[in-house]
Amino acid sequence: FRLPNTEPTFTIPMLFDALAVRAGYPWESGERSTNPDLLAVARSPLLWSPNGRYLAFIGAIDGPSADVYAFDTVSKAVLRLTDGPNRALLMGWSPDSRWVVHMEAEFVYGERGSEYEPVAVWAADVQGGPASYLYASRGGLGDSEEIVGWRSESEFVAAERDPLGRTGRLALVNAQTGAFQVLYAGEVSSAAVDPASGTVAFV
Repeated sequence: FRLPNTEPTFTIPMLFDALAVRAGYPWESGERSTNPDLLAVARSPLLWSPNGRYLAFIGAIDGPSADVYAFDTVSKAVLRLTDGPNRALLMGWSPDSRWVVHMEAEFVYGERGSEYEPVAVWAADVQGGPASYLYASRGGLGDSEEIVGWRSESEFVAAERDPLGRTGRLALVNAQTGAFQVLYAGEVSSAAVDPASGTVAFV
């Protein structure tokens, strides 16, 4: 929608229904969605690129898997950035608006509802190159990978977080080369990156 008149400017076709919106949560009928692709779509946010040109999202448009897409506001094209058997969850954009970092996950449905187990972290290239494998996740069910901050156009600090919110590892990752370096192996309550100097502070 374009503000302030809120008239719709473009509609992106997605496999997205009422079950996906409430994936993993009970409502009056007591039903829950068990479709892992719909769960992936519902769990992942919409993310604008820093330059405002691209809108990244997870969709199940071309085939059975939920993949990373980007809507190009200049060309009005929907770009498919990944094509894999597992599901993707968005983590963030690189500062130069080229790389979409995302977590590859396997979804399961148990007594507590829908949960996922991280498999690996990838970077999808909005310029059309193949997605780059960055590193394997060692997390368990319900764990996640997140970006603490970027040190440069291609280097970011990644944190491993468990369902209780505790961080178990800080690492420096290069989205272009896949270089991975553990900065701290242990529990971290909070962390931040100074983009000017690249200094990483953590508690």
